[in-house]
Amino acid sequence: MRKLKDQISGELSLSTSAGVAQNRFLAKTASEYKKPDGLTVVPAGKEWDFLEKLSISNVPGIGRKSRRILNDMGIKTIGQLKQIPQSYLEKLFGQRGFKMAEFLLNRDPRLLEPIRPIKRISRETGFFGDETDMEFISATLYYLLERACIKLRAIGKKCNKVGIKLRYTGESPIIINRTIPFFHNTEENLLPYAQKLMKRIHTRRLAINLIGITLSGLKDTSTQEELFAGPLQKNDSLIKAIDKLRSSFGYHSLYFGKTLTLKDNYKKLRTGYELRTPSLSQ
Repeated sequence: MRKLKDQISGELSLSTSAGVAQNRFLAKTASEYKKPDGLTVVPAGKEWDFLEKLSISNVPGIGRKSRRILNDMGIKTIGQLKQIPQSYLEKLFGQRGFKMAEFLLNRDPRLLEPIRPIKRISRETGFFGDETDMEFISATLYYLLERACIKLRAIGKKCNKVGIKLRYTGESPIIINRTIPFFHNTEENLLPYAQKLMKRIHTRRLAINLIGITLSGLKDTSTQEELFAGPLQKNDSLIKAIDKLRSSFGYHSLYFGKTLTLKDNYKKLRTGYELRTPSLSQ
């Protein structure tokens, strides 16, 4: 879980709180316990020790009106609420009262949604103002590609589709995609396609306030390449070494010239740059 929190921090520059427990109710309550950047684990058999002194507002189904009714009865904590017979909670709140009692008995029938396979990796950001400096725009695009490729390699995938998203100030976003001949997951191999798409999409001398990149058409890196499928990825061993170095010592332990112009425009974090409006999807 700490690794997942670090990943979110690294890719979005956002703090997150997390909770680990036996069911959704407990996990959600645990995640809210140490906001904004905490991790709370509720061991099996210790659920009641965790819940007893918490506010009744943590129980699903207790809204403002229900809380006021219970507060008027002198009930403010989950420990106090558990002393109320289930039949009385049902009399007060109907079906919601029954569900409240079930949660207090550590029963949560709600199923967890299965993890969906990742179909694409997207990274985008807005600019602090209306941007016309193409050197800065290109550096930002490369940085977004870099972040997307880092994620792609981390999940053991390659892609054969590249997309660019661009928004001129005051207009709707424009999106353009291209299928490429071979599967890749490195910036060096994917950058030429991204640059060509950028030239096709950026045809007007207008300010830009958003840019993004999408990598799709994913497959496992372990998938055996077809015979004569194309050139091997360049500098695979070097890329792995760079990823390992940055994982150990931070993103800024190694710079590429393509992103140097970002140093004076964005706040530096251990995991990269703090963009204005970072967004990712997968």
